[in-house]
Amino acid sequence: MALLNASDLTADKLSSGVYYTEGNDLYWLGRAEECFRKKIPEGSLALHVFDRLNDLNEALDALNVISFFGDSNVVIVKDADYKFTDREHKILSGLCVEEGYLLFLGNKNLSSSEKKRFTAVDCSSLDKFACARYAEKLFQGGIDREALTLLCEYSDCDMARIKLEAEKLNAYCDGKKVTAKDVKELVSEETDLQIFSFVSALTEGKNELAAKRLSFLRQRGESPAYLLSALTGQYARILHAALSTDSDAELASAMGIKEYAVKKARSTRTLSKVKLKKTVSMLVDYEFKFKSGLLSDRTAFDAAVARLLAGEVK
Repeated sequence: MALLNASDLTADKLSSGVYYTEGNDLYWLGRAEECFRKKIPEGSLALHVFDRLNDLNEALDALNVISFFGDSNVVIVKDADYKFTDREHKILSGLCVEEGYLLFLGNKNLSSSEKKRFTAVDCSSLDKFACARYAEKLFQGGIDREALTLLCEYSDCDMARIKLEAEKLNAYCDGKKVTAKDVKELVSEETDLQIFSFVSALTEGKNELAAKRLSFLRQRGESPAYLLSALTGQYARILHAALSTDSDAELASAMGIKEYAVKKARSTRTLSKVKLKKTVSMLVDYEFKFKSGLLSDRTAFDAAVARLLAGEVK
């Protein structure tokens, strides 16, 4: 099985054959599709896109359409849930495309033996180091290292968002090098990262900074119910990270979160395990009171935050 990375992919690296994507990052899936589309001129009738597939032969017949302009056929199957029949699996097991390009975009039902015969395009999310390397290329005037790190952290390595923020920063800096100050002024942290920053300030006894973080969260317009849930989740994550002996990668996999989130959680070491347990229990109790109708979501959130700021959880 050959493997290409969507982050390195360009149209000229593609040769005729059958391809499929691995991973579900929407930005990289879009980038992969874009590279295949660029194999032929824009508006070419040799492009065949199937959002829904009724039969595999639809895609195979499209591969064999005669192009009057000599363009190779590019066939993109975007039906991620299409289930191949036994007959179609038999066809795929012997499929060899010597002219044209067939891409299964996000299909979950190709067999392992079929995947070994085709070329994979990795569309998984990048880790923070690969994300930073790629993001750096988006700044014509350059970006300093601290600014690049902040941008990746603020966007949680979401390349779709990084691309949008890069366009905004480039316009603002007008050809000049982007600094950390520019990122802090123009780019908003993801809510989960703001919650983490709020929790970090609390655990370090920096109540004034915590209050500022809280004010910013309120200004974002997030619902109190969501903020309470996110706050509970953040403390629970810190507790799990403190109790577990698993590696960062193992714990991230078990919890279904990014490894970066585990590293962040483990960087908070100022609370004892006992206090963490009591804090999580207190927050869960306020969530229960809100969900059972005893308190409104705003009252429950405000009460929980007041106790955290006052250090009442012992």
